[in-house]
Amino acid sequence: MKTTFSGGAMPTVTQSSPCALSISLGSQVQTVAFPVPIAGSQRKVRLARKSSYIEIVVPVALPALGNPDGMNINPFTVVRAGSTVAAPTMHRLHLDRLPPLDTNNPWLECWLNTHVSSQFSLRESKMKRGELPADTLAQVKDTIYSMMLRSVGHLGNPVRRVFALRDNTSNDSDTIFFVKDLRYDLCSHTAVCDAFVLPLFPELMETLTPWFGPLINSDISNSRLHDAESRAWKQLLPALVERCRTWTHGTNCEYVVKGRIPLSLEVNGGDPLCSCGRGKNVEGMREVELWRPFAPFVTRIALSPLFAVPYLEPGKYCKKCGKVGKGILKSCGGCKEVFYCSKECQKADWASHKIDCAGRRA
Repeated sequence: MKTTFSGGAMPTVTQSSPCALSISLGSQVQTVAFPVPIAGSQRKVRLARKSSYIEIVVPVALPALGNPDGMNINPFTVVRAGSTVAAPTMHRLHLDRLPPLDTNNPWLECWLNTHVSSQFSLRESKMKRGELPADTLAQVKDTIYSMMLRSVGHLGNPVRRVFALRDNTSNDSDTIFFVKDLRYDLCSHTAVCDAFVLPLFPELMETLTPWFGPLINSDISNSRLHDAESRAWKQLLPALVERCRTWTHGTNCEYVVKGRIPLSLEVNGGDPLCSCGRGKNVEGMREVELWRPFAPFVTRIALSPLFAVPYLEPGKYCKKCGKVGKGILKSCGGCKEVFYCSKECQKADWASHKIDCAGRRA
């Protein structure tokens, strides 16, 4: 390999996963792993043929700045090394050791609403209000927000504990969640749903059909998803399983046999999860009579808010349109605390900003 490199051979660099690049030189392939999602298309490769080393400089994937690369591949990475499977981007939880939250406490809904809302960054909050076009991650967060609040009866509405993800185009549902409890994550001081997921596919539906009638009549809460969000949920599910599993993957695990995680990304394309955890540690399902027939077919998951991190978005952006970039933003002449990319944006936003502007100057 050293002879090949010193002879002038050019290495081929490709992004193989959200956090990794593959370097190919001749017949040799080396994987370089990074601790965060990266923008592989903006990599810089430096070669030193005499001393025989290859250096790669690559920026962090920042969707807000238009370089999402790694986040587009899969923002919820699950890695496999031999028989070991893990979700490196999510901390591990032992659900049975976490204290349940008292959903009858009248203060819980107020706290939960504020807490789960804090998962949205400033840019994503504008998306949620319809002020900016929503991206896929913001849509996933909004669905999680809806599920968690409905599970405690948000705004006086009936409590919902069964949720179906529906394709917005076909109206088909291929994923159902059963939320047994809300628990308190002592490590991260957040709420987590102790839940079970039931991916639906034709072979399984033949078995479950007799029990679906009563379940449908129990007021399932539906969340409508577009294609990109449906795909993201199938990428997220393996991570939600791995972070709380108490069982071991078998020698015939579908992740190993098929060589990919998740197994499927398409609506009605089959189970995205391996069968190793199906029907294991599901005592919570058997405690609810209506859910009991589904217990052998579900997998336990830990679903919690996906909090924003500060490095993902710049601190300055146009208050009206959300545009970012060096040299294009100018601060408000009054408060000096908000920014605009043009006079047109500042003028269009003045009606809503002028009261806040006066308050900041006071």
